[in-house]
Formats: sequence, structure tokens, C-alpha cells
Amino acid sequence: MLTNKKENGFSLVEVLVSLAIIIVILINVSQLTGSTWRTFRSAQKMTEANRLAAGGIEKVRFFRSVTDWDDGGLGSLEKETSYRITQEGEKLTIEKGAKVVEEYEKEIIFKAVKRDDDGKVDPSGEIDPDTVKVVAKIFWENDDLELITYLTNWQ
Repeated sequence: MLTNKKENGFSLVEVLVSLAIIIVILINVSQLTGSTWRTFRSAQKMTEANRLAAGGIEKVRFFRSVTDWDDGGLGSLEKETSYRITQEGEKLTIEKGAKVVEEYEKEIIFKAVKRDDDGKVDPSGEIDPDTVKVVAKIFWENDDLELITYLTNWQ
């Protein structure tokens, strides 16, 4: 006589299927965690680069306010040349070449500004000797950031 016994527990197939599902879930969670971490690090580096570029522009603004535009100031610097800003105490100096801070390379580039007859910035206009375009560039790993502002001889 055959008896129908109900067995308690899981069969080997059920255990293997459950284990496969758990492994797939763990792999997806680990990939998501790695992707999230890379995004976080990238955003952190971009924020630091933005802080460095904005700080460079602020130092250039300060330099403009404490120097004579045409005599050692912004108006006397070579255009399209890479510069770095150095600070010793309260004194700022602008020197040729980029500057490396930790993993970031910083440079400031001054460009001539041309204006049309109405005073609007226009690449085909005449050079405005009292305005300079300031480009703060930050390079790191395989990325870069650029902040741009215009400064005038306002004093």
C-alpha cells in the first residue's frame, strides 16, 4: 500500500533557485553601491574644482583692486598665457605657469576683450584696453572645469 507522506523542508532544487536569486540580488546591489560611490567621488571632485576656480577668480579681483591696471596690474599681463597666483601673507603675486594643488592643476588665463561701437563684447570689434576676460581652469584626472568672468579697470 502506498502512503502519501508529506515531507517537511526544501528540496535541493528549491535551495539552488533561492541561492541563485540571492546571488543575483547581491551582485546588483554591489554594482549599484559602486556606481553610487563613483558618482559621489566625481561630484566631490567637481565641487572642489569649482571652489578652487572661484577662489582663483576672487584672488584676481583682489589683485586688480590693489594694483595699478597698467603698471604691474591686469592690464599689463600677457594675454593668452597661463598664470598662477601665489600668496605670501596679504601679498598676492601673479606669475607665469600653472600651479598644482594636491591632485588639481590650476591656471588663470587673461584674454583680450573686443567691443563693438555700442560697447558690447564682440570678437570682431576693437580691443578694449580697460577690460580683460579672466578664465580660471582646473584640471584633474580626466576632467576639467572652467570659470569665466570679465574685469574692468574701474578705479
